[in-house]
Amino acid sequence: MSVFRDDFLWGGACAANQFEGAWNVDGKGPSIPDLCTNGSHTSPKWVTTAIRSDRLYPSHEAIDFYHHYEEDIALFAEMGFKTFRTSINWTRIFPTGMETEPNEKGLEFYDKVFDCCKKHGIEPLVTISHYELPYALVEKYNGWASRELIEFYMNYCKAIFERYKDKVKYWLTFNEINCGTMPMGAILETGTIRGFEGPTDKVPDNKQERFQALHHQFVASAEAVRYAHDHYPQFKMGCMICFITSYALTCDPADEIANQKAMQISNWFCSDMHVRGEYPSYMKRYFAEIGMPVTMSRLNMVDGLGPVLQIAEGWTCELPDNVHDTLDKRTDPTWPTTWFVPRLTGEDAFTDVYSVMNNWGANHGAISHGHIGADLITLCSILRIPVCMHNVPEEKIFRPAAWNAFGMDKEGADYRACTTYGPIYK
Repeated sequence: MSVFRDDFLWGGACAANQFEGAWNVDGKGPSIPDLCTNGSHTSPKWVTTAIRSDRLYPSHEAIDFYHHYEEDIALFAEMGFKTFRTSINWTRIFPTGMETEPNEKGLEFYDKVFDCCKKHGIEPLVTISHYELPYALVEKYNGWASRELIEFYMNYCKAIFERYKDKVKYWLTFNEINCGTMPMGAILETGTIRGFEGPTDKVPDNKQERFQALHHQFVASAEAVRYAHDHYPQFKMGCMICFITSYALTCDPADEIANQKAMQISNWFCSDMHVRGEYPSYMKRYFAEIGMPVTMSRLNMVDGLGPVLQIAEGWTCELPDNVHDTLDKRTDPTWPTTWFVPRLTGEDAFTDVYSVMNNWGANHGAISHGHIGADLITLCSILRIPVCMHNVPEEKIFRPAAWNAFGMDKEGADYRACTTYGPIYK
């Protein structure tokens, strides 16, 4: 008879936001679950923007693991647990998610939890973020829709990695990250619910925002894994997928293809991203269908001047199959093809699409998810690389104040400043 290996990690799992309780104890800040009410089979849960005295919030008390962790873990040991998957409540460590220094009371609590696990011979398996985004990050940044959350997440990771480096070996960056591909993920996974109050089945769904937020989580997950491998080689890093199996309604090929497409988006996409580190072809086609915000950039090497950057923010688009096939055959078949519509300003190089192409030159460049033109312009000013064309709104652009001494025409001043100060990219 086959038996499990002696080192097989058999156990169970809980989530901080679902069982800890003590939602505002010892400096903990509010997270999204703390603003979620109860519901029933006839009435959906609600999300509120503040605590309402006439509503019940289950996370506030839960099973009160915070005050009963010792007896609960002892029961897990009695059941024969070899591992206990739990999570750290982000707002117990950083109450708003934006602090520079962690909350010591929160850190001490998880010290005691992990020590208790070790006492009972239980290996902790820790999820870094399990549906408990700080609500302050929702209010200020609309959750993971903003790229700023990557830095806040990494600050959180660095604090807990260093604190628990001798107590935790197994880590998961995000819980059920693929829920971010679904409308309900706006509450559970990405926190893109700024200003929303109402039943959870009425949360507005914006596909562009949904997948942009998910992209930021991919970047954060990759950064956390890289940092962990570089600084704590003993760590084992992973992620968690909620695999939702579905079957075609009939054996009709159309139904089978439709089911395959749904499975690719909801299940395989996030797995492929974590394992392969790049967007799969089926998602690029899907993004074209829904019009994802992207930034196209191209670095030109100009003799006697050096590198010069071109930027065009816009959206992916889909062409009829016959048009796509005709145009695609004119290019190198080894090149990936993404159809792109730039945002027009009605001025200069962005007067119309023909002006964009005429000024751009060749039909190739690098495409990044999201509108990141302002970030690229700032980076270029730091490196002393001029930008010759862009369609980024002026109010979003930051260049050093010293650039103001080189004239009122922004792009011309950019060239003159970069030439005067000299490159630092060598």
